[in-house]
Amino acid sequence: MDSYIIAAIIGASATICAVVLKTYLSGHWQKGKLEKHTVQNENVYRALEYARDKLSADRVVVYEFHNGDIYYSGSSQQKFSNTYEVVADGVSSELKNQQNLRVSSFNRLIKPLVDADEYGFDDLGDIEDVVSRTFFEDQGTKSTFCVPIQLLTGKIIGILGVDYVKSPQKLKAHQKDFIKNQSCIISGYLKA
Repeated sequence: MDSYIIAAIIGASATICAVVLKTYLSGHWQKGKLEKHTVQNENVYRALEYARDKLSADRVVVYEFHNGDIYYSGSSQQKFSNTYEVVADGVSSELKNQQNLRVSSFNRLIKPLVDADEYGFDDLGDIEDVVSRTFFEDQGTKSTFCVPIQLLTGKIIGILGVDYVKSPQKLKAHQKDFIKNQSCIISGYLKA
């Protein structure tokens, strides 16, 4: 009988040790994961601030694509959200207002990003699509330039947007190239 009690004590001790070890290791893993994300986030914000400063922009935004709900038809809703944003003094933050936007509602904005690797207007009055024009006007935007954020495989994971709110701006070719380069850098940070 004593051997059964000893075996039970050893088994219980092993179970307790396993639970404590698992709790300890998962806490360390979570801490490491959180630390990794805070570094990643800081890198993205630095890249956005650098772009804003270099371009004298009023707002620079990262929108990331993600899955939404499922339609009754069984197809998946594709959505995108404003996940990172830097703004100049006196410019409104739109981050909270731009969550879970349906890709289908903004197809005329997203399709040129997929087809031509850019979407931009020096004057929002030139945007024919009312939904896209209203989207930018509601933010107070006067000029915008957007490029896709792509992985090295070519998969588009987001959008990098540069907005001018205080006054319209016509970007030069080298400024557009700079934005495209920043999207590559940001892609690396998002994938890390």
